[in-house]
Amino acid sequence: MKETRVIIADDHQLFADGLLTILQEQPGLRIIDTVRDGHALLRSLRSNKAELVLLDLSMPGMNGLDAAKHLRTEFPDTAILVITMNDSTDILVSLMDLGVQGIVFKNTGKAELLQAITTIISGNRYFSQEVTLQLALGFKQKPEDPWQLTKRERDVLQLIYEGLTTNEIAEKLFISPHTVETHRKNLFIKTGFNKAQPLINEAIRLGYLKSGEGL
Repeated sequence: MKETRVIIADDHQLFADGLLTILQEQPGLRIIDTVRDGHALLRSLRSNKAELVLLDLSMPGMNGLDAAKHLRTEFPDTAILVITMNDSTDILVSLMDLGVQGIVFKNTGKAELLQAITTIISGNRYFSQEVTLQLALGFKQKPEDPWQLTKRERDVLQLIYEGLTTNEIAEKLFISPHTVETHRKNLFIKTGFNKAQPLINEAIRLGYLKSGEGL
């Protein structure tokens, strides 16, 4: 089994210790460092290759949001799972725009934390139900269906979010791959996006998608 190297970035010692205890029990994960602020995180990453960072937002020196911005530029291949108490819609939106792989709140349980990590390691994205709900509430003033999607377009959008290929979507919906591609093109036309990731980010914020695995 390929080993995933993990860095924990959180200035709350008790919480960081708890994460360390949980993750040390998991096969395939190796904690290579724990740091207390964004500057220390960047220094660690420059010395130690890590595939995943568990990132708090509220840290002294350089906070988690600023650290995430640096990671996206300097370490684009390192996945970021944000674990935070901050439920500000603006902050969550900023994290989505940065393309972090996942966000969960600190009141999440062990099972969901491990599910989020497993999902991200497999190349998908994970945003907890509480996070997607908070985003939806923050944008509740927006029309219920600003993109005017058809039922089938919504279905295809959801399955793209869940990481299915065109052929897999076709098989699941009992339609042809060509029809799937037509729906995909219509999604891009209606939303104004030309790439899947920003489309998914906005769809989550607008409440189109159900919580779970993503791209």
